[in-house]
Amino acid sequence: MKNVRRLSLGILLLATAFTTGCGAMTAETGDTVEVSYILTLEDGTVYYTSEGNELLEATLGEGELIQGFEEALIGMREGDIKTVTVLPSEAYGQVRLDLIEEVDKSRLPVGFVPEVGKTLQTTLNGSAVLVVITQVGETTVTVDANHPLAGKTLTFEIELVSIAPRPTPEVAVPVWGLWAAGALALLLVAGNVIFFLRSRRSAA
Repeated sequence: MKNVRRLSLGILLLATAFTTGCGAMTAETGDTVEVSYILTLEDGTVYYTSEGNELLEATLGEGELIQGFEEALIGMREGDIKTVTVLPSEAYGQVRLDLIEEVDKSRLPVGFVPEVGKTLQTTLNGSAVLVVITQVGETTVTVDANHPLAGKTLTFEIELVSIAPRPTPEVAVPVWGLWAAGALALLLVAGNVIFFLRSRRSAA
């Protein structure tokens, strides 16, 4: 009888594992995650840190994050910490010379005093963009529409704080799966009990 009980318990535990799943949830495409991170440049300069700031929240697969950063998050569990180095090709790309232009000062907004490092909105190649002033001459200024991190290799220390999986319809499938697994477990238990009882009668 002890053998039957042990077998029955094993079957029930197996059914429970199938219906409830096992292991901690990992981040997958479609999940919304909260992330804390430190961004360091190649020379060791800390460019940004989440410490003292709001956590980064994003939905994986929606194009909200650079490629290398998002790929590092896939498969991570809540509480996991990872350090990853991201090349320009998977971050903000290489510096594009066509996004650097010399602009006559007469085109600058009235009253604007150009200084290196200042940003302003201007028209570059026919489109309105936000640019950074990189040089100031007597009659012109050089503006750069590249992302400030273009051409740079980035190192991220990432902590995955939370995962909110994408909502799925909770209709027939989960309930049916639970019912089917439970019914199968009961049938297997009953079958084993009957087999055991018949075996004892035969032996008698």
